[in-house]
Amino acid sequence: MKQRSRIALVAFTLALATPSLASAETVELYPVGGTADATTLTNAQTHIRTAITGLGHTIVDGSGTRPTTTAEFTTAATAAHAVYVVLADIEPNAGHYHLHVWAFSVDAARVEELYVDILLEEEDARLHDILGSMLRPQGLADDALRLSAEETDEQRARREAAEAAARQAELDRLHQAEADAAAAAEAQRRADEAEAQRVADEQRQQQEQAAREAAAAAQHTWDTRPLYGAGGAWMVQIGGEGGGAIAYGAHNAHVPGGGGLGLVQARVGRLIVDGLEVRAGADIFLGLGTGLDLVLGVTYQFSPFTFPLHIGAIIDLGLSFAFQGPQDVGFVMRAGAVASWMPVDHLYFELALPEIGVMTNGTGELVFGGALRVGYRFD
Repeated sequence: MKQRSRIALVAFTLALATPSLASAETVELYPVGGTADATTLTNAQTHIRTAITGLGHTIVDGSGTRPTTTAEFTTAATAAHAVYVVLADIEPNAGHYHLHVWAFSVDAARVEELYVDILLEEEDARLHDILGSMLRPQGLADDALRLSAEETDEQRARREAAEAAARQAELDRLHQAEADAAAAAEAQRRADEAEAQRVADEQRQQQEQAAREAAAAAQHTWDTRPLYGAGGAWMVQIGGEGGGAIAYGAHNAHVPGGGGLGLVQARVGRLIVDGLEVRAGADIFLGLGTGLDLVLGVTYQFSPFTFPLHIGAIIDLGLSFAFQGPQDVGFVMRAGAVASWMPVDHLYFELALPEIGVMTNGTGELVFGGALRVGYRFD
């Protein structure tokens, strides 16, 4: 079969190199039709054009509706100033195709039609032979039988071999396409995994960065939180306290014991270190008679929040002067839990609750209650 192919190729080459015995004419060639795909139709059109030009003819492209009658062929040829009009359809098969070709001759005023089989490996030589027989003054003549004769055993063997080769080539192409698709899918899978890992790493890094930034921001907020004493080392404060008293000494009918207790308070404080403040002040007390307390005290308030709320303890010690009731001088001590809040710069509200203590005036009293004071800090 390879020897036959080489002979056909040599014959086609000689045909192209040898001047055609027919005179060079203008041929109107319409686009190839048929059931093949666009690529196959385009390839067939190219080979047909090559065969026609190889015969020495000039091609004019046909357009519009294909002619089907002698009159329509004549009209088409006249409009294109052509001597011949060629139409072709193909039906593809593995390794070959069936060619249905029409050739109209203006001079002979006839349409010749041929239905033949074309092996792809002999395509150019076969088309050159067919069209050379159709595009000449005498037309197909006796070549019609030769060109359309049933295939010989040798031709059948070549066709079957071509079909087998084409089928094998198609199988190889499909297998290669499957292998390429599998390789592409694997490459895509790996690329997707790599991309997913990259995205995961990037998200993890972003989360870690966000966590570091959040921790740094939280630390900065904590480090810069307002501590007790913000606003100034000095503070002046006024307020009041309410509560009660219980006598713990021997009862004296002439000395009041127990009952309600109220105080009007004034303080001056000085911050020693952050949170620690010493104070001095005076209290006017009412209820257990009337009197005056002069006290020294200390408070420590720490700042466990990022907003200006402070908590701690407070204690006052001093002397208590009773102007009514026992009319004596005693010792006074009060201690308790305390919380302060700074709603605006320098201004403090302070709540001491509960406060408990003792007054030794008269029969002696255990005192209890709570105080609310407001203060202003300054330097």
